[in-house]
Amino acid sequence: MGEMWSASRRHLIEHARRLRGAVADLAAGDNLISQWCFGIEEPGEPQPRHLIDAYPAMVDAWVFGHFAGMLDVPRQADATEHGAPATTPPGEQAG
Repeated sequence: MGEMWSASRRHLIEHARRLRGAVADLAAGDNLISQWCFGIEEPGEPQPRHLIDAYPAMVDAWVFGHFAGMLDVPRQADATEHGAPATTPPGEQAG
């Protein structure tokens, strides 16, 4: 990738999207291990479902929240930067 200052926006977003998948996998594993630990440390207590269910989204927001949705759907600027045809993300009108 080289120096951060020399990377294009498209390149950074592409790598962040791949990193996001790896972070989601790591969060799922951490969530599972945390459930096991809770079961060992608090036998007989119900698992905190609200935290278990919310954890993946909490991790994603903490790690990637500063991207403000840029990783969710390829944007027109991402596609047109390399001459690809522009596409309009679902729910948006073509400009």
